Parts: sequence; structure tokens; C-alpha cells
Amino acid sequence: MWASAADRRAIRKAMTLVRGHLRRLREGQHPSASAQAAASSYGIVLPPGHTFVRPHARGGTAFAARPVAAQGLASLLALTR
Repeated sequence: MWASAADRRAIRKAMTLVRGHLRRLREGQHPSASAQAAASSYGIVLPPGHTFVRPHARGGTAFAARPVAAQGLASLLALTR
């Protein structure tokens, strides 16, 4: 195990994974070139008035208050060098 059960619960609680999705734009706004390229890379054609939001993780601020101890990383580093 890389972390204790309490640490794993803290990680799950602190971070929320957000899937890529379409977002409606305000009237007169247009998607950026990078949003169009990202949507295209996922096989999505943007409808007029929409942009693409890339998958991302939201949260993570709880770790400042409660550090998570990573166990076994030194062993992994020793094996991969």
C-alpha cells in the first residue's frame, strides 16, 4: 500500500475528477483555438455557441491542512534508478 486507509480517504475526499464536457458560451463568445483542438482530439465536433472543457481534477486544498504520508516511494525510486 502506498498510503494508509485514512490517507486514501483524504485523497478521495479532497479531489474530484471532472470529465471533459461541453459548456455553453454566452452570446457573442466563441471557443478558443485550443478548446477546438482539444475537442477534436476527443472526436467531438463543437456545436455553435459551445466550448470544450478538458478533463481535470478539482480540489486538493485539503492537503495543506492534513499532509498525506507517501509510503514506499523511496523503495520504488531505488528500484527504478
